[in-house]
Amino acid sequence: MSIRLFIAIELPSVQKQRLGDIQSKLKRKAPAVRWVNPNNIHLTLKFLGDMEENSVPEVEKIVDACARESRPCSIRLCGVGAFPNIHSPRVIWVGIKDDSGTLKSLAQKLESLLTKLGVEEDGRPYSPHLTLGRVKEKIRGMSCADALSPLKDEEAGEVMVEEISLIRSDLTPDGPIYTTLHQARLG
Repeated sequence: MSIRLFIAIELPSVQKQRLGDIQSKLKRKAPAVRWVNPNNIHLTLKFLGDMEENSVPEVEKIVDACARESRPCSIRLCGVGAFPNIHSPRVIWVGIKDDSGTLKSLAQKLESLLTKLGVEEDGRPYSPHLTLGRVKEKIRGMSCADALSPLKDEEAGEVMVEEISLIRSDLTPDGPIYTTLHQARLG
């Protein structure tokens, strides 16, 4: 049986609440956005997509190996922006500041080892961010740039990253349901 998987850093509830507060500020100005439930916001390290359920133990071994080789680090959640840009947004996000470079290194290690299991490479550099919402239609009234600009330096706090998680994603009409399958401590 095939299941949808990704590897991520789960956030403390205080940060999820803060991200929900940022979403609330934007909702009034950007109604054409499908907002992520704050409880589902996470920092993706690697999206695996659909994989056979019997491959989970191998993925867990890779997660454990990469975690052992990485040290805990502190990251800052700061700045609201959009991909590909604020003038023609498709994804609204909060940025991640990682002065240690741990996230990038961890994502690269995961990418390298997971390709041996047949997981496709992303083909673009790792850009850590937290997805707040996805734009479904052109934002009318005020531009997205006008809505996002006041929040470009918005802080959502600091997070101590001490573990990574392998998460199953079950898509439903009411949104995804995430189930943590495995966690590995850094260091």
